[in-house]
Amino acid sequence: DKWWEAFARGRVFVTNGPLMQLHAGETLPGTVFRFENGEDDRPRLILDGVIHSRDLIDRIELVYNGEIKKISLPHAFYPDKSGWFLIRAITSVEETFRFGSTGPWYVEFGGKPLQPDPESVRFFKDWAEERLTAIRQSDIPGTLMENAASPFEDALKFWNDLGP
Repeated sequence: DKWWEAFARGRVFVTNGPLMQLHAGETLPGTVFRFENGEDDRPRLILDGVIHSRDLIDRIELVYNGEIKKISLPHAFYPDKSGWFLIRAITSVEETFRFGSTGPWYVEFGGKPLQPDPESVRFFKDWAEERLTAIRQSDIPGTLMENAASPFEDALKFWNDLGP
């Protein structure tokens, strides 16, 4: 029951390799940071934690409203607008895309709730298209390829329906 409760609150990460125990401002993914001051008064969040991996970590990235920035941990992060962010670790494994990604944290300034923005939509559309291309160019046999591609096709449809 506790696991499902944490899952419902967004206390998650996804991985096919690195295990991530990361936090932002001492909180877990799924947290909504609400700042009453306007976007001109930038708060400071420390991103930190531990990443366990059998494979060499090539880079750690902060994804903020679809913009990607290479970082190292700990990292002082100064959000400047409402939105979302996550942290991901990309390995140096060449034969597959091996990575770990936290679930998102959310940031709201001045009572402005999160709204999907074109940069975020483009980020997820590009990611789904990149994964579909890699799957379709692989040596995966017919039915297995269809099964592997299906979730990314669904994701791409969702993001295409949402916006530009």
